[in-house]
Formats: sequence, structure tokens, C-alpha cells
Amino acid sequence: MKNRRVENMLSDAIDIVQSVEIADKDGVVKNEFMGYVSSYGVSVRQNGLIGATLFFSDKNSQTNEKRHLIIDAIFKLMCQRRYIEEDEYLDLIEYSLENNGFDERKLIYDCANAIKQAIRVYKIDKGDTDAK
Repeated sequence: MKNRRVENMLSDAIDIVQSVEIADKDGVVKNEFMGYVSSYGVSVRQNGLIGATLFFSDKNSQTNEKRHLIIDAIFKLMCQRRYIEEDEYLDLIEYSLENNGFDERKLIYDCANAIKQAIRVYKIDKGDTDAK
């Protein structure tokens, strides 16, 4: 089943992946980001929106890459697509704390899917010497 909302977000999501620096200046994305964005969606379903968002927003985590960039990209996509006003919330954590209903979780999940698909447009660096 197609999700038109995700399809409509893709163009903006591709630009956002570059602007929040998930993709580097050469258009290469570290493989870890594919795992982060995939596991965020699963985490929302298993742990709830607030718990997953807090976990992925941790800027002090000892991960190889900056996991919080996924959350930043989702929030930026929501603002850019005008699902929320940019100055209405500080970040996705604040939005999640105030908006934790089914529709809000679905919107965030769709944004995460759009970011995940947008990442696939870029070369993925799997850690070897050649980026694919």
C-alpha cells in the first residue's frame, strides 16, 4: 500500500538529509544512520513516542555517529512541510510531550519513513574503503 504523505515528503526529505549533515558534503551517508532511522520507527512502536524520542535525542550517547541528527531531520521535515509551525516547538521532544496521540505518532512515523527513503538516495558508506 502506498503512503502518499511519505511520497509527498520525499523531495524535502532528500534536501534535509544533506542540510542536517546526515549526508556529508560529498553526498555520503554513514551506514549507522540507516540503522538509526530504522530502529527509531521500531522504538516508537515498542517504547512509545516520548521514550523513543528521548533516547534518540541524547547528544551525549557513545554512538559512532550522531544519532540525534535523525530526530533533528524528522523535526525539520515536519516544520518544512508545515505540519507544525517552526516557532511553535523547540524540538521534537517538546512536540512529543505535548502531542502524543495516534495521529501525531503516525505523522512522526511517516516523517521517519521519508527520511529513511531519502537516505537511500545517497551513497552509503559501509565502513570499507569504497562508498557504495
